[in-house]
Amino acid sequence: MIVATFRFYERNNTPETETILANTIEEAEDYLRVLKRNGIYKIDNLNIEHSFVVGNATNFKVFSRDENGYPTVLDWRDKDSDDSGRVRYWTELPARIKTTR
Repeated sequence: MIVATFRFYERNNTPETETILANTIEEAEDYLRVLKRNGIYKIDNLNIEHSFVVGNATNFKVFSRDENGYPTVLDWRDKDSDDSGRVRYWTELPARIKTTR
């Protein structure tokens, strides 16, 4: 899975960024557009200024869970480059992540 970061404009002409875990950058972009279309501002035509792949996530760990045990934040690491980070959004959970405690 890859980790992609997007820089976009949602409101007030202020640039915002979001990082998404997905299988491809196209899948991550589609997911971001769905999030923003269904979000507070109901944006149909999201203006994405820039996007790039941050890393290839190979190892995952749950950073936090909700009250039902579902992961809300994941930590990731790329074992080849030693890049790492944290994501709040993903298109699908990695196979090793359990959805309950």
